[in-house]
Amino acid sequence: MQIQPLYNRIDAWMQTLSSIEYALLAWLIAFSTGILLGVMILGDTFLNAVPTAVGSATGLAVVFYLTGMPEE
Repeated sequence: MQIQPLYNRIDAWMQTLSSIEYALLAWLIAFSTGILLGVMILGDTFLNAVPTAVGSATGLAVVFYLTGMPEE
C-alpha cells in the first residue's frame, strides 16, 4: 500500500473540518494519548490518569480552536 494516496485522502478530509471539529479531534487524540501514557508508561491508575489527560486535552483543544485550521 502506498502512503501518498492515503495521505491525500486524510488531508482532503481534514480540510473539510470546521474549527470546532478540528479542536474536538485534537481533544480526542490528546485525551487518548494522555490515558495511554498515564496508565501504561507511568504505571498510574486509570482514575488518576483521567484528570491529567482531560486537563491537557482541554488546553490543547482550546489552542487548536483559537488558532483555527492551518492553511497551506
